Amino acid sequence: MKRFYKDVSLNSADGGFTIALDGKGVKTPAGKPLTISAEPLANAVAGEWRGQKEKVDLKTMPLTTLSYAAIDQVAENRALIEGEVGAFAGTDLICYRADAPIELRKKEQAAWDPIVAWLADEYGLELIVINGISHVAQLDKTLTFMASHLAEQNDFALAAMQRITGLLGSVFLGLAVAEQKLSPDEAWTASRVDEMYQAELWGEDAEAAVDIEAKHAQFCATAEFIALLRA
Repeated sequence: MKRFYKDVSLNSADGGFTIALDGKGVKTPAGKPLTISAEPLANAVAGEWRGQKEKVDLKTMPLTTLSYAAIDQVAENRALIEGEVGAFAGTDLICYRADAPIELRKKEQAAWDPIVAWLADEYGLELIVINGISHVAQLDKTLTFMASHLAEQNDFALAAMQRITGLLGSVFLGLAVAEQKLSPDEAWTASRVDEMYQAELWGEDAEAAVDIEAKHAQFCATAEFIALLRA
């Protein structure tokens, strides 16, 4: 839509901060006030609105759209989303290693074993790691921990965990980003060990590269969202 406003302001409100365009509060697509509890994130969202040119393009406003999702989707469907994200703990990327070749297995070990060790040291979790793709059940303690952790997150943090887990294919790598164990670059690289190995062998597919670039942009925005929530 065409940019219809001149001034963007940040205002205190019950539960956080609202964004106003020429004094009128921004609402989500579902018609709810865009209220953000974390001031650094609210400032960044206001910055996205200020940065729009002649037209307002939500594709260039990832912090705003993820905030919309937190308010309109997560708040209304918490149990469903907690279950969706928590399910990754039972089939997580870092628990399934290649049978062969040995070079790939070593790369996976180098990228993922430190996270397995961190989860054990930090949370007392014992992940069951196998070579191959046959399903292996994780311990109840691991699943219970993740369910409890997700239930403790506010709607904004849960929205971010849902997004980042899907992009990484791993709730444990997502947790490592949220808890600042891994930098966003480290987590992204760790999530793509297998794809990068195949690209080294056979070259990069141009069409796939475009898709990966788009996902990486979403991932970087989500990692920024998480950092701003914690700032």
